[in-house]
Amino acid sequence: MKVMLDECMSPRASRVIVDALKIHKPPVEAHLLEDYLNAKGALDSDWAERLGNEGGWCVITSDYRIPRGQAARSKGPPLHLILPARKITGFFLGGKIASSSGFEKARSVIYTWPEIWQNALSAAPGTRFRITRNGLGYKLGPWPTTAHLPPSS
Repeated sequence: MKVMLDECMSPRASRVIVDALKIHKPPVEAHLLEDYLNAKGALDSDWAERLGNEGGWCVITSDYRIPRGQAARSKGPPLHLILPARKITGFFLGGKIASSSGFEKARSVIYTWPEIWQNALSAAPGTRFRITRNGLGYKLGPWPTTAHLPPSS
């Protein structure tokens, strides 16, 4: 299983996570999206299609929003709908973590890493998870089944 950290994560926080996963036993292949694609600003649907075709990927992201307004909707469906369609397991930093500092984002991923890794290896491709605050720590839980549905047309 390979891990992709998308552009919604802080680049510095993503690099900390990538480096931390290199010392995981066994080491985990992890990439920052813009480095992997050698480009910045790729549409979610485009890079997800590529990862889906390659297979064996999970994505860690703080892209937890529903697109609002015409400009956002013109970029395509939200990531939480794209990943399952491409059979890519997604780990979404939820709630206040998504808008927190890069340090907080990196901390939440490293704190929940054992659960992330276990689920990345065992869950059906396309499964979604959410990382949230839990007292002084964090928890990995299932994706809420009714939250964040796209607005009806």
